[in-house]
Amino acid sequence: MSTDPETLPSPYVPSGLPPAPPPGPAAEPDPNAAPPRQIPHFGHTLLFFTVAVIVLLLTSLSTFAIAMALHVLGPETPEQLLREPRLLIPSMAAGYLIAGAILWAIFTLLWKQPFAWALHWNFSVVRRRFYHLLAGGVLLSLVVQFLSNYLPVPKTLPIDDFFRTSADVWMVAIFGTFLAPIFEELAFRGFLLPSLASAWDWLRGQRYRSSAGSDLSPITARSAGVPSATDLYADPRWSVPALIVSCTVTSIGFSLLHADQLAHAWAPLAVLFAVSLVLCLVRLWTHSLAASTLIHATYNGTIFTLLFFGTDGFRHLDKIK
Repeated sequence: MSTDPETLPSPYVPSGLPPAPPPGPAAEPDPNAAPPRQIPHFGHTLLFFTVAVIVLLLTSLSTFAIAMALHVLGPETPEQLLREPRLLIPSMAAGYLIAGAILWAIFTLLWKQPFAWALHWNFSVVRRRFYHLLAGGVLLSLVVQFLSNYLPVPKTLPIDDFFRTSADVWMVAIFGTFLAPIFEELAFRGFLLPSLASAWDWLRGQRYRSSAGSDLSPITARSAGVPSATDLYADPRWSVPALIVSCTVTSIGFSLLHADQLAHAWAPLAVLFAVSLVLCLVRLWTHSLAASTLIHATYNGTIFTLLFFGTDGFRHLDKIK
């Protein structure tokens, strides 16, 4: 029997949510009632990035200190270690996993509801549209690779240090396809995008409204018997200016995250900005963070797949040039 909320009868409510009362006449919104909680709001986003930066910094410092003290990679200088993929990639992977576990625990306790549920992970969209999303990620990657051939990209970039040996490329490929997209989508499309949109409308004096049409959050409205089960996954009704601002700022932040790897060159950063806009639109259109994560992972995976076949299984990296 299927457990997808969208295929079950209306009274079905996922674990952790209160059962819906019998259908009745819709109550008029109380103008004096306290506004519903916005999850995530901008304070949540600041907390997320603060914890993430601290954990990643501590993980990196600890990893480099141990590597230098034990000479794990031989007699390399600190400057060489800072460009060493065999140290950077495992350090980043450990940092992402540790930060993710800590943040999951913090926000589950803070929100008093499942972490993935509150951020609209909504994996049912991926189950229904898996092949469409997969094809979209591949197509996006191919289009970007084609257009990049006509952009003024510098001949050498700091990220080239990650493609010196076959082992390095395998590490980067696995990390960039399976782990980095999850954490980056969580940060940018899970927290930053919705909190910026809500903050913009709040500053403009617009009350928080659910897609069900009531002045309630989707979960609060569902418990009051207002929307259908599908509306549990719906985002708030943000204004168009709020969406434009949040998508733009989120994409700028996403591009700047990779700026050091790309030597701050405007052309590759502009490409990442455009890719981020697509991911933002997928997240908003599908109401699913899982959908944008799959597109992101497929986009990265396609790049490494093309590289794999173009270099005979990462064995002839000189062909990259």
